[in-house]
Amino acid sequence: MISRGFVYVATGTGYLEEARISAESLRRHHPDIPICLVTDRPLDIRAPFDHVIQRGDVEHKPIDKLLAWHCPFDRAVFLDTDTRVGGDLTTLFDVVEHFDLAALQDVNRGWDYPLDGVPECFTEFNTGVIAFRRTPKVAQFFASWRAGYDALQVKQGHLNRQSDQPAFRQALYHSDLRIAPLPSEFHFIANFPNATLWKVRLLHGRGDLDRIAEQVD
Repeated sequence: MISRGFVYVATGTGYLEEARISAESLRRHHPDIPICLVTDRPLDIRAPFDHVIQRGDVEHKPIDKLLAWHCPFDRAVFLDTDTRVGGDLTTLFDVVEHFDLAALQDVNRGWDYPLDGVPECFTEFNTGVIAFRRTPKVAQFFASWRAGYDALQVKQGHLNRQSDQPAFRQALYHSDLRIAPLPSEFHFIANFPNATLWKVRLLHGRGDLDRIAEQVD
């Protein structure tokens, strides 16, 4: 097992190319930290990925990101394919030496909704960037996240049912994990009103991210 590394999950051709572009931006700032790709597609060229894991158990839905668990790292940082890295992210590995998970509380409060057994003040976290350590406790959390997602998919009338984030919120509330909230410069949501006091190190969203980065910084 490798001590630390970044991991992407790309299921489908379009997401695969998106992951490659994101990983190239990541590599510019982290030349020596391994990058893993979990995908259902064969690759003709592996670069910029150091490890490629091909799996058939995919759904082509946001919940596929749970396959990040299969990366070969003790301490891992999962990145969505629609991210752009503009600075050093290595402190994300440091924080999960003391916490089980690290993620950003979602700035888009429009997704707040009643969820059985979860107080409204315990809001969603955005699962586009997750730092985690591979321990039995976190493995159990991933299993609960998966089970909760399946249950919410069949629950009639649940808002935002295709997203993995309601199940993440539910599983996290009922767990005993320690989660570190990330500041916006480590996960800046590009397509919603947002704010930061520091240079943004990671943008998350689609569109002209170079232009957005110039405006934000």
